[in-house]
Amino acid sequence: MSLDAMTWAFKQDLPCAQKFVLVALADHANVSGKCWPSQKLLAQKCGLTRPGVNRILRDLDASGHVTKSTRKREDGANSSCNYQLNMEPTEADRVVTQPDTPPVEGDDNIEPLDINPQLTTPPKGVPPRGTRLSEDWQPDNDGLNYATERGLDILETLTDFRLYWLARAGAGATKTDWGLTWMSWCRKQQKWDMEGKRDAPTSNFDRFVAANADTLAGPD
Repeated sequence: MSLDAMTWAFKQDLPCAQKFVLVALADHANVSGKCWPSQKLLAQKCGLTRPGVNRILRDLDASGHVTKSTRKREDGANSSCNYQLNMEPTEADRVVTQPDTPPVEGDDNIEPLDINPQLTTPPKGVPPRGTRLSEDWQPDNDGLNYATERGLDILETLTDFRLYWLARAGAGATKTDWGLTWMSWCRKQQKWDMEGKRDAPTSNFDRFVAANADTLAGPD
């Protein structure tokens, strides 16, 4: 699973079902954006029928988001298809200047941290307004150290955090301090890991679906 692929998939302007399948593909993609999950598996992940998934994959191929190619087994029989996520940067992406701070060692898929965020102070007497989590949000150095000290996998924990909060809706999806929300999430994740919950979902995508079943439910 590539964090870059997941972030890219969430940013695409697509209808709900198409974006859901694209995110499912990104959950399987390697760092080059390539994956080969079966249509049966994609249908199970997205709560869709195989014909529905097949139709959406054709649409994603036609729109240029995905390039689909066939694979063959040694005996010549068809295998699951190759899917290449076309994550080529746009012109707007190319002109963005990245900060000089390098990624944290060992986390090559986490984008460089913005160490100079623009801070705004609300007028005196006016409570700060909550905001939704941005699709490319990431913790600062203190937040990364907080997760590392608790023995958490930063890439996996950050992916879970993003998936959950980007899928939330309503007033509960806004926070005034996402850094503190991240630390609270890390504490809960550490407790979850220590308790070793037997029924806990085993993958980032399964956790995302389990946490947002009501939001994602809809007609096939």
